Amino acid sequence: DYFKVWLKWMPIHLDTYVEATMSNCYGYFYPEAKSWITYDGITPPGKRYDMQSPAKLEPIRKEVNQFVYVVRQIPLLGMFESIGFYTWILILCIAYLIYRNKKLYLLCTTPIFILLLSCMAGPANTMMRYIYPSIMCTPLIAIMTLYGSRKLKERS
Repeated sequence: DYFKVWLKWMPIHLDTYVEATMSNCYGYFYPEAKSWITYDGITPPGKRYDMQSPAKLEPIRKEVNQFVYVVRQIPLLGMFESIGFYTWILILCIAYLIYRNKKLYLLCTTPIFILLLSCMAGPANTMMRYIYPSIMCTPLIAIMTLYGSRKLKERS
């Protein structure tokens, strides 16, 4: 029933649908979007496992966690803590591979692209833990893209 109503009103209020979707996933594209990266506590459900944060380490833990946010403020270096930065690298690599007609290399980017799409469809905007596999694969994809184009030039 929900989807029937949703589909019925979509053509009438398409602008609202697009705006709502963009509001839910802007953090995956906007390099300046802020998200929390660290968590310095143990959640109440963790107490059933008798896990505790040692009180003596609390000042150190807070300083280390704060350091991550300080690095974020450093120009250029702070971009490496941005989800949007990695998304745009992925998009540029995919666009370049399409332009160069490198289908095999393009196929390698498919799982990461599907991950990005699933994150966009999900309710968690700018949550580092969901897009983390993409962040870890981005340098590999960038190297693969550059290597693929270099190998293409050598053949010409």
